[in-house]
Amino acid sequence: MTRRVCFALGTWQIVTLAAGLRRAADDSVRGGSPFLDYLVLYEPAGASDALKDSMQAVAEAVWPWKRIVWAFDVLSGVRRRVSQERFDALLGGVRERVGVPAVDELWFCWLNRLPEKLIMEAYPDARVVLYEDGLTTYLPVPVPPAPHPAFARLTALLTRRMDARRPVRRFRRHKNALDPRHQERLYGLYLILADVLPVPAAFAHAPCHLVKDHHLRETLRSGAAIAGLADAATGDPGDARPRVLVLGQSLHRWGVLTREQELAVYGHTVDALLAKGYNVLWKEHPRVLEPFFPQLAAGTAERRRRDGGTAGTLRELDLPFALPVELVAGRLGLAGCVAGISAALFYLPRLHDVPAYTFAGDLSPFMTRHWAVQNEMVTNAVPPLSALPAAANRAPSSLSGG
Repeated sequence: MTRRVCFALGTWQIVTLAAGLRRAADDSVRGGSPFLDYLVLYEPAGASDALKDSMQAVAEAVWPWKRIVWAFDVLSGVRRRVSQERFDALLGGVRERVGVPAVDELWFCWLNRLPEKLIMEAYPDARVVLYEDGLTTYLPVPVPPAPHPAFARLTALLTRRMDARRPVRRFRRHKNALDPRHQERLYGLYLILADVLPVPAAFAHAPCHLVKDHHLRETLRSGAAIAGLADAATGDPGDARPRVLVLGQSLHRWGVLTREQELAVYGHTVDALLAKGYNVLWKEHPRVLEPFFPQLAAGTAERRRRDGGTAGTLRELDLPFALPVELVAGRLGLAGCVAGISAALFYLPRLHDVPAYTFAGDLSPFMTRHWAVQNEMVTNAVPPLSALPAAANRAPSSLSGG
């Protein structure tokens, strides 16, 4: 019996994880060993109670776990500058919370951040598997520079001896880069978008198993068991205007831009869609701490007063904000999905035939480092918002969707 301990930091990550496990189950039927699966829920940057509860609900619906463990507190305060004593205590805390003495595989959607590195140190003999976390999975992964060839052997010998005495040194040394020892342990990748996006070079040595659309659809169908989901997001059949879904991302939380700047981008986007004659459905990001909708709605009300009420309407999607929109998008009768750099721009067209458009151009002045790379990914693959035709040039949407 192979014991897999899987780590997930959000509701959509739980969905892509379960889809990856379904793909792995196909391989198991062809000769692999049976699995015993444990799930650990965490979010190092902090999670709202709504997000935690939604993660639990999604997890219970999409896969038959042996046990679901909450580790939001254990993995929220991991820092690089820790003493050896603190490092040992953190490793012991992880093992105690997970509660699985012998682990064969660890499943992550990140490998080069401190919390995941800590977990891999806690289980040094387990194989490592990577599953998809949207577009971030396809960003370049930094690796430490190779030592000068003339000193490589001596450097490696000294490093091994010093790390053996104080293992925390290795943890500190690989600050934001992938630890080569962890890289070597990578046993496989289970990815959804690897047919359209290149896998980072740091992972190229490991077998990549393509998670098919039917694995993802099956996982989303299993999500129908989530309490209250069947009655959510039924739309408004009394309004014949085509409707477009707009997704927020809470980018200011990561310091990409200020909240006021992000709100202005969303307001400009909503205004453009209303001017094209669409009704707009707004969906907050699952990690949002201060929702945007109240301020967006106030701005829209002012616009309707100015134009005599002839523009479309803005409504918030009738779905708990921490749940993935992919669970219900197929029944909304959408004329399109609009977002900045959300991976939903890739998932919704292939899952539900919903056309995708991006306002990544409005975000590009704020994007630096890996955010700029992600912005470029979207810009190269998704039509801009300006390509969305006016609503008058489209057939009315249908709520039958799918």
